Amino acid sequence: MNIVTGVHRSGTSFITNLVAELGADLGDESKRLEGDEWNVKGYFENRDVTYFNDWLILGPYSRLAEEEATANGERRILVKLFAPFAKLRSGWGVYPKAIERRAERRAERIREFDEELAGATVKDVRFSLTLAAWRKRAKIDKILYTFRYPEEVAKSIQKRYNAPLSVGFKTWRNYVEEFFRAAEGIPTAMVYYNNFFEEARRRDEINRLYAFLETPPNDEEAERVVSTTLDKRLKHNQGGERELPADVARLQERLLRLHEDYATLKPFSTK
Repeated sequence: MNIVTGVHRSGTSFITNLVAELGADLGDESKRLEGDEWNVKGYFENRDVTYFNDWLILGPYSRLAEEEATANGERRILVKLFAPFAKLRSGWGVYPKAIERRAERRAERIREFDEELAGATVKDVRFSLTLAAWRKRAKIDKILYTFRYPEEVAKSIQKRYNAPLSVGFKTWRNYVEEFFRAAEGIPTAMVYYNNFFEEARRRDEINRLYAFLETPPNDEEAERVVSTTLDKRLKHNQGGERELPADVARLQERLLRLHEDYATLKPFSTK
């Protein structure tokens, strides 16, 4: 299984759309989550994996997150009201021991996913929190890690969930730190979402996608795919308007240094 992950609202859907257009197999299309007002082009996620990761992270609260997409009538109003609080729980605190306990209870299901999705590229930001549990029970071949300027992520979370900006920054930090903790040794390439909107830097990021796919760069193909996929109007939140919290700024600087090192696939390490 190949994974695309990052922090919520970091452009992972856009990146997964690109790698699919460049040849990645995303698995059974009938199982993909549909798009909505927040991701009009789609999430490019396997519904079963996403709901399973929600359960690993949220436990009993995951039912709300799952029902948000399917509830009708009065039930839908209630679910729409409370589901965001369930989803943001991972921003208030990460519980690796609880995730591991749940993963052990459903270890056979992870092994089933491993067999079903062998060779496929599976996108889910939640892997940033659940990767340690998955890699103990499934073969993770490689990772494409996507990150975005943290202020933009925090603003997007604030807008979507009506949460304080501080919750957005904490969510960003938690997801990055947990990924660092779990990804050691897994072949990884990194892409910086913001660079896709700067022509001078875009080609380098596209070449990183080819590195993840382990195929030679094709300039003509890349130009065609980007021209049909990149929509600058979808980048609603801009950064640079405020000073980042000190811990977030340090982590962003660390990500940028790692980004320089992981232009091609190689075993991940923060050391």
